[in-house]
Amino acid sequence: MNTRNRYMGLLLAGLLASGCAGAEPEDEALAADEQLEAQARADAAPVRRPVVVVAGLLQDANTVAPLAKVLRAQGLDVTVFVPPGLGLNDIHNYAALLGETVEEVRARTGAELVDLVGHSQGGVTSRLYVKTAGEDAHVHTVVSMGSPQQGTEIAALEVLLRLTGCARWLAACNQLVAGSEFLAELNGGDATPGEVRYVTIGTRLDSVTQPVFRAGVPGAENVVMQEACPFRAVGHFGLLQDAWAHQVVLSVLSGGPAKGECAARPIGGLI
Repeated sequence: MNTRNRYMGLLLAGLLASGCAGAEPEDEALAADEQLEAQARADAAPVRRPVVVVAGLLQDANTVAPLAKVLRAQGLDVTVFVPPGLGLNDIHNYAALLGETVEEVRARTGAELVDLVGHSQGGVTSRLYVKTAGEDAHVHTVVSMGSPQQGTEIAALEVLLRLTGCARWLAACNQLVAGSEFLAELNGGDATPGEVRYVTIGTRLDSVTQPVFRAGVPGAENVVMQEACPFRAVGHFGLLQDAWAHQVVLSVLSGGPAKGECAARPIGGLI
């Protein structure tokens, strides 16, 4: 009898190990707990929306490539928008084209919302798109880097015109002069419309967007590099390559604060 009971016990143990005898209540509770923990981890994970990097005046994909490379290295889906015509035409047209790109990205990825990261004129284009599209913009965050959101002083613009020959094509250049009708339209009324997070990054050593306060937007999170890191020497195009600026962008896109480490290696430059 004892031998028979021992055999039955071994058989039952084998059935339990193979799952044929069904799960005990403790096993079911453990499985439920694991599902809850997995859901909690998923809920706590940062949302990874696709990103559109928006290039600016006289820029191409190579210009913004350092930033796009860093974002892709973090696993983000990145699309680069380059305005046709070297960005010299009416910025309203570029905002409309950017809207088409946003919808293409949403259709390809299935994402409800996208994030926009624009450098120089690209940040202005991003804001104009969100403002004109309204609820149809489908944008969560707009980050602008060295963008003349409030225009640039005439002296700084004149330098740009001489160096680039932009004086021959005045549409976009005139729009970015401080006090222009275009900027009055962009900054009039609600400067940060919708349920969108707006962050601007500026540097006092920017030779294009001067003075630096013109890179900011009322109601946005306006970050000046030298206020956070006084000795960091990075200029206009250097923002696209600078490790501190990259950290700020990545933190913002993950829902964190607009901050970076001052010890981040400055690989930008006084451009």
